Amino acid sequence: MEKEFIKKQINFNFSKEKLVFDVNQSLFSSADIDLGTRMLINSLRKNPSINYGKILDLGCGYGIIGIFLKKKYAKSEVTCIDRDVLAIEFTKHNSLLNKCEINAFPGLGYDGINGKFNLIVCNFPAKAGINCLRNFVYNASMHLEKDGIFAVVIVKELTDDFEKIINDNIQMIYEQKAKGYSIYHIRFKRESEYNEDPYFRQLIQFKLENKTYKLKTAYNLREFESPHFSSLSILKIIKNLEFFEKIVIINPFQGHVAIGAMHYLKPLNISLVSEDMLSLNYSYINLKDNGFENVKNYPTDLLSENLGKLLIWTLDSEEYFELSEYKFNKLKKIYSDIIISGEKSKINRLIKKNRIKPIDDGEFGEFKAVFLKI
Repeated sequence: MEKEFIKKQINFNFSKEKLVFDVNQSLFSSADIDLGTRMLINSLRKNPSINYGKILDLGCGYGIIGIFLKKKYAKSEVTCIDRDVLAIEFTKHNSLLNKCEINAFPGLGYDGINGKFNLIVCNFPAKAGINCLRNFVYNASMHLEKDGIFAVVIVKELTDDFEKIINDNIQMIYEQKAKGYSIYHIRFKRESEYNEDPYFRQLIQFKLENKTYKLKTAYNLREFESPHFSSLSILKIIKNLEFFEKIVIINPFQGHVAIGAMHYLKPLNISLVSEDMLSLNYSYINLKDNGFENVKNYPTDLLSENLGKLLIWTLDSEEYFELSEYKFNKLKKIYSDIIISGEKSKINRLIKKNRIKPIDDGEFGEFKAVFLKI
């Protein structure tokens, strides 16, 4: 883990375990261990029927629950999965910090999960939606051993949704409601798979010149109705550019910029780069569904290879300036043609510090894109 990614270190002392976690500002619960996580961990102590042999931490963040359980139950096998590649990198880093061995990899929901577990733990994302909740709960039955337990904490606003999805296949063995959270431990009578796309929100139309494209959009991902001002700033620039054979897009979100690049620049190849597996999945699908075949995903938080001639990069609004600057200094050694978009103040500060004069720029509201030739 490169030191530039680490914003602070958090101490976590619980049940005679003394742990430390390095965190990045953009990750959930970066200020301190959130109350929901603490309550979920504490609830496990109250359930003597739990077998800690094989554990899955679903949506693990930077690894709090999985690492705690591995330290508490040293003989357990712990697997951690999260849609955020950076979260997984921090989980791996934090497992080394705390001198324990776990398996961690990025994925959406249960994607890539093999085998069965005695315990699945989950601090369910507050903004993920009821279909995602169905997916996480129902498909747990496909990944649990007989008498295995799914233990989940949800914010109180989702309690009604959770109780709506309870069916006769679910056996409630522990329930707690307090301090804005609800905690459930459940078993399943049989396997019951949920096959619908849990992230799909709606189908929207996206018009460029005289052409209308259709995009699938996802819950809990920016630009679910229309392009963000940062994307519109990029489109303002690329509509004046000519053909680029290979294009790299960092942080494609739902895919508006990728579709715009396909429309205006007529590339032969597009590479999509993001730490967010959901963003990669939906932008990839939207390119494919609109007739663009030569697209490849790169799940990473820091691109370190040359994948094309033009780099289009939307800055993460939650990322502190010093980290964005660190990434830019890496990328400008690899790419000579770069379009960067983000908050106007951050973009202006970045180009001023690097003494680079933009070839072109575009602005919408408080957001700005610049085209740089390094």
